[in-house]
Amino acid sequence: AAGGGGGGVAFVDPPPPAPSALRKRTVGRGTRISFVDKKKESGGRRRPLTSQVPIANCRPYLQQLWFANPETRVMCDMCKRRVPQRMGQLRGGTGTSSFMCNEFYCIDCSVLAGDI
Repeated sequence: AAGGGGGGVAFVDPPPPAPSALRKRTVGRGTRISFVDKKKESGGRRRPLTSQVPIANCRPYLQQLWFANPETRVMCDMCKRRVPQRMGQLRGGTGTSSFMCNEFYCIDCSVLAGDI
């Protein structure tokens, strides 16, 4: 309604956005992490909130505490030894797809078989 007649809609600018709640401004240095109690002891010193605990070295007992992952050691189909998987190769039958490898030979047996 031009000319200021009644029944018109008045558009008002919205208020400016409020500061983000994610970026609250802190006064001074802000919050700091401290590992001492804020209350002082009788001597005027602050009591530490942490304590040191000695930890035993269990490395000498490695063989008794842990076992080798059985999936990392594979049995050779020729000599029946268990070797790490990286120390051998899969073989397939002659004339079959290269994706149908069903035999595992260790490096020593692969040399004997003439594969390497």
